[in-house]
Amino acid sequence: MPGPAATLPSTAGRLLVVRLSHLGDVVCGLPAWHALRRARPEARLGWVVQAEFAPLLEVLPGLELVRFDRSGGLGAWRTLRRELRAFAPDATLDVQGNAKSAAAAWLSGAGRRYGPQRAEWQEPWAARATPLLASAAAGPHPVQRAVAVAEAALGQPVEARTELPLPAELRARGARLLDQLLPDRGRPRRVVHPGREGDARTLPARSLVEVLRRLHAEEDLLVVTGPAEAEVGAGLAESLPPGPGMGHLIGQRGLPELAGLLHAAGEAGLRLLVGDSGPAHLAASVGVGTDTWFGPTDPLKTGPWPPMGCADSGHRAHRAADGDLTRLDPAALARALRAGAALRA
Repeated sequence: MPGPAATLPSTAGRLLVVRLSHLGDVVCGLPAWHALRRARPEARLGWVVQAEFAPLLEVLPGLELVRFDRSGGLGAWRTLRRELRAFAPDATLDVQGNAKSAAAAWLSGAGRRYGPQRAEWQEPWAARATPLLASAAAGPHPVQRAVAVAEAALGQPVEARTELPLPAELRARGARLLDQLLPDRGRPRRVVHPGREGDARTLPARSLVEVLRRLHAEEDLLVVTGPAEAEVGAGLAESLPPGPGMGHLIGQRGLPELAGLLHAAGEAGLRLLVGDSGPAHLAASVGVGTDTWFGPTDPLKTGPWPPMGCADSGHRAHRAADGDLTRLDPAALARALRAGAALRA
């Protein structure tokens, strides 16, 4: 870990968080922003992020965003360099740890560039571009890596804070949308996000339909899909037609709006049934407890924060045998969900 002399000097007035993708990982980078905002309230804070995830970070007060067009080729890197040099950070906190994030930090021209310990990089060779590497993270989760990098920069303990502060207007819109799509009929209610078809982390559609049919006998359900899952959402709406206690929001657009809807669900005591994906992390950041099915991934590495099993975690993991979600028993999952228990393979 960098010694005391390598921590941020008081003159470092422009600080940049580097976490370009993906949705869940951007959420897991929030401890760095919280730590910098608390320790250096007078500093200008920036964040370099892929353009598709930038709207979510727009809700953070006082944060300046540098957007990167991942599909823009060499021209996008030239634009990124120009915009990073315009922000002119004194230091970067790379909480991603791969070649792409290291390149973004290097292009910024910052005199101090912090990053995870070399062994925690996706491409360890890329760590050579980052002079100030943190101590080993307390665990394998990306939140813990973000904490370690922030501690290296600030030279003090950092809280693992992942909450996403939403403005009142966005919270109010979310509450109205929830009441419109799934009004309270005096039965338990639940939000469902199915994920992308064909992803090994996604429960097969036929299995999910069976789970939801069993749940709907006792619960009201709202199924939410984004643009990438719109076809899955349409198929679920055909199998489980809209009606009393069965709502569908197909092809939902706008990460802030999704955060507002999930926040309203959490305020109303609803939980989210979801796969190991970005929406699980987003839900956790706005106070929603999750029931997350897991196939080949490890809940302690990729699940929502705080990790399953911690005393303050509102999340439950439902494991598939041998990491194969095609082998997860829909009837057993439905029973576990109704009982508020985790399903163990």
